[in-house]
Amino acid sequence: MLELLRQHKMAAINVAAALLLLSLCGLWLRVRDNGYRAIRYPEEITIDVYDEMATQDGIQTGWFAKAVQDRFHMSINVIAPDPGDATSMLDSMLAAGDLGDIVITSARESALESMVQQGVLCDLTPYLKGREILRCRAAIDALNEGLGGIYAIPSAISEGAPNEPSEALIPSACPMIRWDLYRQIGYPKLEKLEDLLPVLQRMQELARQEYPDRRIYAMSFTMEQDGGLLEIAKQIAAVYGYTDEGIVLVNGAGDIQNLLDSQSVYMRALRFLYEANRCGIIDPESLSQTEEDVEEKVRNGEVLFTFDPMLADRSFNTLSNLEGDLGFFPAFCEDLKVLSKGCSVTGDESCVIAVGAAAKDAARMADFIDWLYSDEGVLLQQAGGRGTPGPRGLTWEMTGSEPGLTSLGTAVLMDHSDIALPDEWGKGTFQGGASLLAYPARNLKGKTREGVPLTFRLWEESGEEKRRSAIWQDWCDYYNTGTAMEYLEDHGMLQVMPGGYTILPADGAETRVIRDSCEGEILEDSKRMIFAEDDAAFDNLKEEMQSVCAGLNYSQIFRIDLSSARIISSWKQRQVVQ
Repeated sequence: MLELLRQHKMAAINVAAALLLLSLCGLWLRVRDNGYRAIRYPEEITIDVYDEMATQDGIQTGWFAKAVQDRFHMSINVIAPDPGDATSMLDSMLAAGDLGDIVITSARESALESMVQQGVLCDLTPYLKGREILRCRAAIDALNEGLGGIYAIPSAISEGAPNEPSEALIPSACPMIRWDLYRQIGYPKLEKLEDLLPVLQRMQELARQEYPDRRIYAMSFTMEQDGGLLEIAKQIAAVYGYTDEGIVLVNGAGDIQNLLDSQSVYMRALRFLYEANRCGIIDPESLSQTEEDVEEKVRNGEVLFTFDPMLADRSFNTLSNLEGDLGFFPAFCEDLKVLSKGCSVTGDESCVIAVGAAAKDAARMADFIDWLYSDEGVLLQQAGGRGTPGPRGLTWEMTGSEPGLTSLGTAVLMDHSDIALPDEWGKGTFQGGASLLAYPARNLKGKTREGVPLTFRLWEESGEEKRRSAIWQDWCDYYNTGTAMEYLEDHGMLQVMPGGYTILPADGAETRVIRDSCEGEILEDSKRMIFAEDDAAFDNLKEEMQSVCAGLNYSQIFRIDLSSARIISSWKQRQVVQ
């Protein structure tokens, strides 16, 4: 017995010594927490995350901060660049040779290769051995090809085929109309986009009669730019199947347009917006307002139409509004060919995540990134308006084999209420504690290892089924469908852009100057064309845009982008064949 006790004592001493050694060496221990892997580190740190996707910077707080603290013993400080001047901040950090601990940026135009050559990123190869993220090896290898290591991981990695829509229920751009008002005026037929103009005029008049104390306009948006084009015009181009590759437009079938051509879909978009303004249905504050201003107006019922389904759903389609017979729903003009991005097993190179060469703890950063791509990481980090439910046990739970939202989950995710959380989940509200990273690690059409759809909108009991209000049913009955995606597919009105990417060389210095000059001219003239006084002024501004760009050597940029668009389109079509 004494010998047995002595052996137990020695075993305890050995375990204690091993734990002490691990602690002194700064290594971590893996334990299980609520069925998920949790990670404990002895030293607490605060990391800097340079994040071009973030719209808010500062120290992460609330329930997501607590989740990260519990698993990694660290706090997150998000550095979000000025949306209008992101390039200069990145250039300054590159010049200093320090991009922070975690870097979320674009890998387009050889940007990743350039950062690797400058030595500002960490090679993650030794830190990712045995990690679950290596299930995404195809995506990781495609992004890091020729770099001699693993320096970044792409976002939006998908499990679907390249020609399968990546969106679950509705494309990211789609005409959305206040269905209650559209119904009141008798569901006027919409053969083409331009038919919306008299319809929106009538709806605006009706809404102003019902709410004389509100400043209501059918349309309200910002003059934000996306790449070198006006965002609102790009959304209109998207509902006709086109996206931009530099200064050319391309659709899923491989058709390519010169955006400066008078018959291009971009020029059609500007003409539509000009006509809308002449009809008096565009909010004049669109020239200067922010996205937050637009969201507030949609929330208050002061906007009746948008091309942004997420904006309409997030800001207006609360359960209380839907149950009150109010809501935004798609309005399908018969000539639509709505763009849908296809799934991509290689992810999206326009947004990637990496570890800075000067990171405080590269192993911990790699573990954190690994977690962001895990089922739990996705459910937490991509929660709220991004589509996932958030913490299990707080906003959702399993009942048998089926997931469902809790009453709190229904309130914060379906009714968009920002209510205070129980203390054990961190201080503040659900929305206030959501991740500031805004990083879409995985495409949300996938499932967890338990078979739970990543987005609660696809859950049988707690997703869209709970939104089957009378107004929702009226929309379903009118179009004889269940979802926007179903209707568009059934009627041949969906243009899928095959998923995947190929990284093209960056512009040279001279080309970059020409491109910046042309894009600046296009942006400014686009704004002026929308608010032109009459047809003659609109046409003069269009001709001025074309003429000035020609003088800036637009043709050189067009040839480069045309060649790139052809390469990309051909590459994507081959992915579908494979």
